[in-house]
Amino acid sequence: MSEIVFSEIVQAVCRHFGIVCDYAKQKICIEQIGLRDSNLVYLLTDWQQAQSTARFLLSDFELCHKMPDIWKAHCEQSQATLDAARAKLVSYCLENKIATREIMQL
Repeated sequence: MSEIVFSEIVQAVCRHFGIVCDYAKQKICIEQIGLRDSNLVYLLTDWQQAQSTARFLLSDFELCHKMPDIWKAHCEQSQATLDAARAKLVSYCLENKIATREIMQL
């Protein structure tokens, strides 16, 4: 999952709530979403953090080469965290009918 996908989901949620926002002002978009649904902002930021952590661990070649077992365990754990965050976000959006078409593509 890339930063582009995250931005697209934020844009889809903004459209759902009628928020006019662009990619350059993503932080403002998230703040505006928070005014309408603070739980959704929590789930979005949790998912974004899980993505960043997983991406960082996968790119940690030093740990990968020096301690491959530990690296593998951390990568598996971060992927599980990412999967759980994605599942919570999808479930919440589907329950509340928020940007369902875009969310179904996750």
